[in-house]
Amino acid sequence: MAQQTCEKFEILILRGVVSQNHIHILCSVTPNISPAEIMLSVKGRVSRKIFEEFPHLKRLCPL
Repeated sequence: MAQQTCEKFEILILRGVVSQNHIHILCSVTPNISPAEIMLSVKGRVSRKIFEEFPHLKRLCPL
């Protein structure tokens, strides 16, 4: 999902490492997009996808 989001915003993923509870992404992006904007987009799309696939998790993580 993160890769699809990055492709949408024309962000090139140079390297990624997936750990048990987080990921690290090294990417190349034009200077008009801030790191905060990148992560807001990625985290938002990933969380929506997770809650769609696993709706029972909403009870465990109230917003």
